Amino acid sequence: MEPQRVAVVGAGIAGLTCARELARAGLEVVVLERESTPGGRMNTRVKGGFAFDFGADFLADCYRSLQGLARDVGVRLESAGLVHHLVFRAGRMHPMNLSGPGDVIRFTGLSRWTRWLLVKFAIRTCLQRYDFDFFDLSSLPADLHAESAYAFACRKVNREFADYIVDPFTTTMMFHRSTEVTAGAFLALFSMMASGRFSFGVQRAVGGMRALPAALARQLDLRCGVPVRSVTRADGSWLVTAPGWEDRFDAVVVACTAPAALRLLPDLAPVQRQLLEGAGYSSTIDVSFRIPRHALDGLHCVYVPFVESELVSEFTNEAFKREETVHGDQTLVNVGLHEGRARELLGEPDAVIFERVKQEMLRFHPGLASAAGSVIPHDLQRWWHALPRYGAAHVDRVRRFWSAGQGERGLWLCGDYLNHPWLEGAVRCGQRVARRLLAEVPAATASSTVLSPS
Repeated sequence: MEPQRVAVVGAGIAGLTCARELARAGLEVVVLERESTPGGRMNTRVKGGFAFDFGADFLADCYRSLQGLARDVGVRLESAGLVHHLVFRAGRMHPMNLSGPGDVIRFTGLSRWTRWLLVKFAIRTCLQRYDFDFFDLSSLPADLHAESAYAFACRKVNREFADYIVDPFTTTMMFHRSTEVTAGAFLALFSMMASGRFSFGVQRAVGGMRALPAALARQLDLRCGVPVRSVTRADGSWLVTAPGWEDRFDAVVVACTAPAALRLLPDLAPVQRQLLEGAGYSSTIDVSFRIPRHALDGLHCVYVPFVESELVSEFTNEAFKREETVHGDQTLVNVGLHEGRARELLGEPDAVIFERVKQEMLRFHPGLASAAGSVIPHDLQRWWHALPRYGAAHVDRVRRFWSAGQGERGLWLCGDYLNHPWLEGAVRCGQRVARRLLAEVPAATASSTVLSPS
C-alpha cells in the first residue's frame, strides 16, 4: 500500500514539528509556506549585520520538548547566564526576582503588605500541590477558567500585585492584558514557578530564532513562497490549490493562524468553523533600535506596566545573545508595545512608529536617556495576529474540539491557539496532532523514512 500523502499548510514551529513526526513515521509529507522562509513567529531577520528576532525573543529553560527537538536536529542552545529583570514604577527601576519567599520580601516594586500577601499566596499554592500544565490549558479543571487572571490576582492577593506583576508579565509574554487570559492559565504558570518545575532561565539558539525552523525544514519537503488559496474536500481527498499549482492529499494539517485557516477552508464542519471563528488574537509591533553596547548593562528585560505607560510594555537588551546582536560598540534593544496603542500604530509609517516608541522608551531608563542621540531606529515587524487570547470561552471550545472535531474527514488543525501557549506549547501541539493522525493511519502505510538533513 502506498504511504498516505499529507499536506501541512504553514511552516511555523507547530507545523514543522508535526510534519517531521509524520515524515519520520513514513508518510509522504509536503509542507507549504506562503513566506519565503519558514518559522512564522519563530524567526530572525539579519539587517546591517545585526540579527533581529522579530517574533519570539528568547527560549526558557523549561521548554523541554523544544530542547529535545533542537538536540535531535543539531541546533545548539546556550544559556544566557544570569539575566536581570526590572519593573518600572513611579519613575524608578525595581529589580525583580520572585523565585523564592526571600526574593519576594526584598522586592521593592511592591509595598510590604502586598509582598506579605504574595508570600502567603505562594505558600498556599505550593501546599495545594497542583500538577497543572501551563503548556496544555485543556488539561486544567474547567472551573479555573471562570474568571480572568487579573480578577483572580486581585481576589487572591490584591490589585497592586495584579497591576505591577501579573498584568505586565502577561502583556510582555502574550501581548494583551491579563483581563483577557483565564485564571487557570495564570494559576498553572504560577504553581509551576512556585514548585520549581518551571525555570525561567533564558536560553538562546545559536544562529538566532530561525535556526530551529531552518534545521527542521532541511529534513522536509518544504515549498516556500507557495501562497495556498484554498483547501477543499473533493472525491474523498483534499485538493490544495495555489497560484499555478494544485495537488491532492489524503489528509491536511492546517497549521496557520485561525483567521488564515478560515480563509483557506470553505468546507468546514460546524464544530471546526465555530472553533476558528471564536479564536481571538492580540496585535502588536516589535520595534528594534541600535543602542550603545553598555547603555543597558546589568539588565535583560524591563517590564512596563500598563498603569505606567499605555504604549511601551517592555524592552529587552539583546546583548545577551552576543555575536548575533553585538557589533563593536553597538547592540540592539527590542521594544514591545501594549496592544491598544499598537493597533492604533499598525497602519502608520515606520518613521512615525519609531519616533513615538523612542520618545516613550527614553523616559524609562537613564542609560538610554543619556544616550538619546545614539538610539537609532533599526527594524520593526507588524503583527496583526501575534498570539492567541486564552479566554474562558475559547479554552472551553478547544477542549471540546480535541474530543469531537479534530481530524474530522482527514482535516487537522494545529497551532498554539489550540490551548498550547508559547513556543513550547506549539511544539507539543505539533507532536500531539501527529500522534493523533498517525493513530488513524493503517500500519501498512507507514515505513520509516525521513529526508536526510542537507
